[in-house]
Amino acid sequence: MFENATNITSFGGLLEYNNTATEGIFGLFMLIGIMLIGYVSTGQYRKEVSFSFATFIGLISSVFFSAMGLVGGHIVVICAVMCAGSVLYLLTRS
Repeated sequence: MFENATNITSFGGLLEYNNTATEGIFGLFMLIGIMLIGYVSTGQYRKEVSFSFATFIGLISSVFFSAMGLVGGHIVVICAVMCAGSVLYLLTRS
């Protein structure tokens, strides 16, 4: 069912193994967790600024995760649209 876990020799291999074992949802949950931490850690600012920061960090993380094979290209596009939308919202509100 799962590949042999003793063949993992790097941290990237560990992430890929976890992503394979969870049928591709591990990378998505990591991305959501990173975005949530980014949003909560900037809670002292306005909610719009916190959301823009979280989507920007999510976009950067999704590009790295896509290069590692943890998320698909469509997730990067969704993060890019969210980031662009939040930045445009900030620009029109100020």
